[in-house]
Amino acid sequence: MRTERCPPDRWESYQRLKDEARYADDRAAYLKEKSQWHKEIAKRTRQREEDAKKHGGKW
Repeated sequence: MRTERCPPDRWESYQRLKDEARYADDRAAYLKEKSQWHKEIAKRTRQREEDAKKHGGKW
């Protein structure tokens, strides 16, 4: 069996098309998932800032 890797630009294009198809299939679910992802990032950022304050900004 032969294994080949996809060039990075083709892989990025594939990822964008996959995301677009998921959005087209179920817009509400896609937007909810995206919102949850952003909330998780915000939560981790807040936690990191709180940890930095607890440790005198050494994080």
